[in-house]
Amino acid sequence: MKKIIFFSFLILAIGKESFSQNHLKDEPNWINYQQRNINYPKTNYLVSFISEAVNPNETLDEATDRISNELKGQLAEGIQVEIKTVTKLDVVIENTEVYNLINKSNVSVSEIKIAGLNQEFYHDKRQKMYYAFAYAEKNAVLESYSKSIEIKLLEIDANLHKANKYKEDNDKKNVLKSYFANLPLFREAEKDLAIITALDGNYTKLANAINDKKSENEQQTAQLIKSESNSINDVAFFMATSLSFQLNDKTQPIEIENFTFANTHAASEFSRLFKKIFSLKLAGLGYNVITNSSIAKIKISGTYWENDPMLDIVCSAEDKLTTSIVGSSENSLKKTYLDLNNIAYKALNIKNVISLQDSLETNTELSEGIVINFMTNKGKNNLIFEEGDTMKLYMKANKACFVRFIYYLADGNKVLLLDNYRINAEDVGKLIKIEQEFECYPPFGTEILQLNAQTTPFDELNTQNLDGYKVILSNISEIMSNLRGFKTINNEDGKAQKSIVITTLPKD
Repeated sequence: MKKIIFFSFLILAIGKESFSQNHLKDEPNWINYQQRNINYPKTNYLVSFISEAVNPNETLDEATDRISNELKGQLAEGIQVEIKTVTKLDVVIENTEVYNLINKSNVSVSEIKIAGLNQEFYHDKRQKMYYAFAYAEKNAVLESYSKSIEIKLLEIDANLHKANKYKEDNDKKNVLKSYFANLPLFREAEKDLAIITALDGNYTKLANAINDKKSENEQQTAQLIKSESNSINDVAFFMATSLSFQLNDKTQPIEIENFTFANTHAASEFSRLFKKIFSLKLAGLGYNVITNSSIAKIKISGTYWENDPMLDIVCSAEDKLTTSIVGSSENSLKKTYLDLNNIAYKALNIKNVISLQDSLETNTELSEGIVINFMTNKGKNNLIFEEGDTMKLYMKANKACFVRFIYYLADGNKVLLLDNYRINAEDVGKLIKIEQEFECYPPFGTEILQLNAQTTPFDELNTQNLDGYKVILSNISEIMSNLRGFKTINNEDGKAQKSIVITTLPKD
C-alpha cells in the first residue's frame, strides 16, 4: 500500500499569525476531514492539519509557535521519506548522476522551507480546542525550489569568475577560496534538487546544470591541490583543510555528528573512527570542536556511500541558528584500505535493516492529527551506543493517545517495550520517560526503535516472554497490518509513527 504523506509548512515571506490574531469567528470547512480533502486534493496541494485540546498553561501565541514547529517537523519527515523512495525509482536509478546528487543531499528537518504558504487557525472556545491548517500549491513550491537552484548556479558562476580573476594575479589562496566557496552552494542546490525530485518535479535539466558546474569546479580545484586519499587520516585532513577555507570564525563552538551510511541513517565502526580523527584535524587547525551539542553554533554532519571501488564521503557545516550551510567538503577513500584494516563501514545486518526500513515506510499510513516525538539520552540523530552504555528513552505527544513501542534488535528479535500505554490529557506535551532502560551488549549492529501512536487501542500481537522481555513472534507484515486497523474519519481520530536508527558497537 502506498504511504500517505501529509505535508506541513514553515511560513516564509509572510508574517506569522497567532490564533488570537487570525481567529476565525465561524467554524471553517477545512475542519471537516472529507471537505478538506475535496477542496485541497493531495495531487495539487501540500497540506497539514493539527487539532488538539487547549493547554491552560500555554498562551495562544505560545501555542502558535509550538504547533508551527510541529507542522514543520512533519513536513520534513514526510519529504525525507519521499526522498528515500525516489532513489528506488527506475527513472532515478537509471540516472546515476542524479542518484548521487540525491544521496549527497541528506536533507535535515531544519532545512525544509516552503514559500507561498497559507495558514489559518480556529479556536473553538466552547470545546476548548485548537485547529490549525496550512496549505500551498504544489506547483508554486516546485517553482520556488527551481528558482532557488537557478540563483545558486548564478552565485557559483560568479565565484568561478572571481577565481579566474585571482588566477591572473597569481593569487592561489584566493583562487582556492573561490572554488571552495562553491561547495556549500552545491550542497544547497543538491538539497533543493532532492526536494524537487521527491515532489515529482522536473529535475533533469537542473541536475545536468548542477553536475556541469560541479565538474568544472572540481577540475579547476584539482589543478591547484591534490587530494591524497590513501588513508582515513588523509581524507580527514583534506576535508578539514577544505572547510578551513570556508569557516572564518574559529572561535565558534563546533559539534561533529557521526557520519552515516547512504540514506539509512546508520553509523558504523568507520563512522566512530572518522569522527575522532576528523575532530582532531579540525582542532589542529585551530577550531573549537566540542562535544556539548547544546552550546554548539555550527553542526557538521555527513554521509558516505559506495561508489566502487571507492567510498565517497561528504559533509556539510550548518549554522544552527539560521540552518544555512556555511561550509562543505567531500572526498573519497579506497574500500580496499578499509578492508585491509578491518574497518567496517556498514553493519553486518545492514541489508535486513534496509528491508525493515522499507517495510516500515511503505506499509504505513501517516494520518493527520497526532504529533509524536521521542528521543534517547544521546538524542535522536546518527546515534552510536557502545558496549556498556545505557540507553534511556523519552517520548511526548500533542494529544491523548495510545502508544506502542517496538525495539528491532540487531539479532533479528523484536521486543515489545510498551503496548497500549495510555498518554492521558494531563500528560499531553510532557516529556515522558520509558521505565525500561537498556544496556548495550552483543550482538552488535544497526537497530531500529519504532514508536506508534493512535487514538484507539492497538490489537494484541503474538508475543512470548524471554529473559524478561516481551518478544514479538508476529512478522513485520502482521505488525504493520495491526497498525492499519482504522481509517481517519474525523478530527478526533489519528495515528502516527516515528522511528530512530541506532548503531551498537564494541567498546572502542
